[in-house]
Amino acid sequence: MALILTGFAISNSISGLAETQFSKVMRYDAVVALQPNRTRSDLLSYEEIREEYQEISSHLFTLQETYKAERTGITTQDVTIFVPEATDNVSAFVRLKERDATALHRIDNDGAIISEKLADLMAVGPGDELVIRNEEEMTYRIPIDTVTENYTGHYVYLSRNLYESVFAASFTPNTDLLVFEETDGEWEEAFAERVMDNDNVALVTFMSVIHEAFRDTLESLDVITLVLIISAAALAFVVLYNLTNINVSERIRELSTIKVLGFYDMEVSLYVYRETFILTLFGILVGFGLGNILATVLLKMVEVDFMLFPIAIYPISYVYSTVLTLLFSAIVMVIMHLKLKKVNMIEALKSVE
Repeated sequence: MALILTGFAISNSISGLAETQFSKVMRYDAVVALQPNRTRSDLLSYEEIREEYQEISSHLFTLQETYKAERTGITTQDVTIFVPEATDNVSAFVRLKERDATALHRIDNDGAIISEKLADLMAVGPGDELVIRNEEEMTYRIPIDTVTENYTGHYVYLSRNLYESVFAASFTPNTDLLVFEETDGEWEEAFAERVMDNDNVALVTFMSVIHEAFRDTLESLDVITLVLIISAAALAFVVLYNLTNINVSERIRELSTIKVLGFYDMEVSLYVYRETFILTLFGILVGFGLGNILATVLLKMVEVDFMLFPIAIYPISYVYSTVLTLLFSAIVMVIMHLKLKKVNMIEALKSVE
């Protein structure tokens, strides 16, 4: 039972990772990468093009740069600095909150918000400092305010003022995040072609494309989870069969005596099945708890440094696991019932224990 539930839990977590990251955490629909060293006045021509498209409901200029964070002797990770031009509407583009929480974090000047996996790898948290370095080996110390939910990559969210204070550099946006109404591939292709003609734009990336590619990659792991579920189901069947078979074999004289006394075949079978059914229900209840623990442990073991698996055990997973276990128990009971019907009572009673 526990292994079957674990298989379903891992499948749910893997399939839900892409959906959670690219629909709930990252809420923007496209990223327009701007040419380097462009001032806000240089971007006016690009903004005029963007405003031609009524489908775009909102946008946010951001500064995103990659640095290195190192935990000496343990790990070195690529970290993306994320600095929005304004913080009042960041939640429309990125939801910053703790897992299983509803309250959103606000980017302020007191400290940065860092992604959960990065905090774990660097062994830092609120009140600590994150030390990062650039390609020129210049180091920067960023105060940490809180930790946020994130499942792929490592991010550090800074306010504009805090960025300028830590890095001693002025804020210059290099990306524009877009949120637009539901569109089709033709619209996205036409928009990208139109925007790319502008000298200030380097690249346009649509999150739907990234989401699809990431989901396809994770789907390759479905084969592993399917094998795990099938193996767990087969193991559950074999264990149930062997235990019931041993139980019947050890009590064959007792069952034969009951049969001689006039019990019908079904009554004899139920004499054994009541115990098996109670033990199966007990195993299911224990399996719920063990399955949760085992799924958490296995997902932690298969995680890579840039990825965090959400622990997702949906109610339907409990239903499937329970139904499969009860189904195997019922099959074993039918097999044992047929076996008991063929028992030679006289020979069984004559046998020496």
